[in-house]
Amino acid sequence: MPEGHTLRVLPATVHPGLSVGSDDELGFTETTTKFARVLDELKPKGLDYRFTIYSGENHNSVRLVSFPAGLYWVYHAAK
Repeated sequence: MPEGHTLRVLPATVHPGLSVGSDDELGFTETTTKFARVLDELKPKGLDYRFTIYSGENHNSVRLVSFPAGLYWVYHAAK
């Protein structure tokens, strides 16, 4: 991360869902996986996220399968 850009403590709990397809031809699988690893290393307080790789999906199709799961994640985590 660039100097001065740290993510250690968030002002409120955040529940993002990171999703990517395994068959992505644009390189998003690799970059999103790297981003998830950075979050794993930083372990920011107040960040409760999930990372899912959808087998057989690509950049265009992953949003269709990840959307329902993402809604469940966000609203289930808020309970």
